[in-house]
Amino acid sequence: MEHFVKFAGGIAVFILGMEFAKEGLTGAAGGHLRTIVARTTASRFKSLLAGIVATTLLQSSTATTVILVSLASTGLIRLAPALGVILGADIGTTVTVQILAFPVMEYGLLLLALGYAVRLVVRGGLVRGVSEGVMGFGLLFFGMKLMGEGAAPLKDATVLREVLESSSLLGVVVSAVVTALIHSSAATIGIAISLVQADAISLHAAIALVLGANIGTSTTALLASVVAKPDGRRVAVAHVLTKVLAVIIFLPLIPLLQTGAEAIGGGAPREVANAHLLFNAATALLFLPFLGPLARFIERAFPFRPKEEEFGPAYLDASGLTEPSIALANVTREIFRMAEVVERMLGWALDALVKSDEALIVRTEEEDTKVDRLDKEIKFYLARVPKRLMGDRLENEALFLFSVSNDIEEVGDVISKNLVALARKKRRLGCQFSDEGLREISGYHAAVLANFKLAMSAFATRDPVIADRVIAEKRRLRGVLEEMEQRHVDRLTQGVVATFDTASLHMNVLGHLSRVNSIISSMAYRLTKDRG
Repeated sequence: MEHFVKFAGGIAVFILGMEFAKEGLTGAAGGHLRTIVARTTASRFKSLLAGIVATTLLQSSTATTVILVSLASTGLIRLAPALGVILGADIGTTVTVQILAFPVMEYGLLLLALGYAVRLVVRGGLVRGVSEGVMGFGLLFFGMKLMGEGAAPLKDATVLREVLESSSLLGVVVSAVVTALIHSSAATIGIAISLVQADAISLHAAIALVLGANIGTSTTALLASVVAKPDGRRVAVAHVLTKVLAVIIFLPLIPLLQTGAEAIGGGAPREVANAHLLFNAATALLFLPFLGPLARFIERAFPFRPKEEEFGPAYLDASGLTEPSIALANVTREIFRMAEVVERMLGWALDALVKSDEALIVRTEEEDTKVDRLDKEIKFYLARVPKRLMGDRLENEALFLFSVSNDIEEVGDVISKNLVALARKKRRLGCQFSDEGLREISGYHAAVLANFKLAMSAFATRDPVIADRVIAEKRRLRGVLEEMEQRHVDRLTQGVVATFDTASLHMNVLGHLSRVNSIISSMAYRLTKDRG
């Protein structure tokens, strides 16, 4: 019973260590991950390399694949290069297994203590993330030690050996199911290493478990893709498909993998890790030349036609929440989408005022409903991004995006609740602006619209020089407004009938446009001050 408790407890500690290492290293390297993956479209070899690097940093091929599902769902990566990243991710995950195969178990508690000591002193940033990663590896090594000690009596359990030795296919199926349940191929392979080290199973049987673990690890991303868009779901399907095809090919070739693993050498634990590396490297070599045809086949075989849905977020993919830098990139794209709607509303506002067009008034109000929906979804999405993975820089970025979304939504409110109300009032009164008054309103509206576009350019580039231009234009337009107000008063004193009929409308329109311009400039102020 004592050995069973040690073995089961070792598995639990090992899995906990995997989670800790993944979260810590994600927090440390996550800010650079989007850049790494975004540069994968140039060639299949760069895609492969990006997958290796990303998974080495994240310590999880599943995490890399889930990120790819998110990127594909939001249109940031195509299927063919995503396949290359997946093949690289599968090679990257062998790094952890190779480390576990070395005689490092005795250093587990030491690493845990060192990592925790640093974590107590450093409260955030890169160092804290690395320290949590070190703690995770400490738990991994300690878990492996417990599993090895708990598996010692299994060398006399002939039933286990007979079952796993009787059928490689059975070993693959059992391993795939176990891996799918615990969401970690490294944990399953760690168990296989412990069993081989305890002489409970042969290397041949352990390789079957390795093959099954490679299938099982692909199911987590498949489950995560259920709510993703078609392109994201195809990435997850591609991962499963390549794994299953590779296992079908190499299942009869287990003796060949065993020979190769033994030739590399290093003892029984290393030979299991060697087989894992050989399998994934051979799979990459097998599929890498055919990424294009394979991607086209998957796109035809799994069309996943999107359902017609009501208006909603296009880029706030739930799977991106596991990686803050990706999640914030999704929010940025959604903010641009919201800004496009508001820009359209601002453009319509002038026609609605001048022409008293009821249909255009209604359309503008309907567009504001979309803006409100996107603003709410953006804020809910930002609230769900795990703060423990962000660090100071990404947390400041999240607050900045929250504020920008709020500003754009406020512009939409001014248009729909104020300018539209004035358009309805003008239509009800049946009055018209004077020719000079209309020229002033049209010119001021055009300047505010241009400044809105300039502010969004500043947001896109995060360029303080462009932000300064937005602020300067706000100040200039304030002076222009004062001049127009004086000219309007002059026309009133001259007794211009049209000016008299639209006196309050004219001033209110200019006032609300000025309010829009002030909100626009607040985004620019944040770029020059908060982010300076």
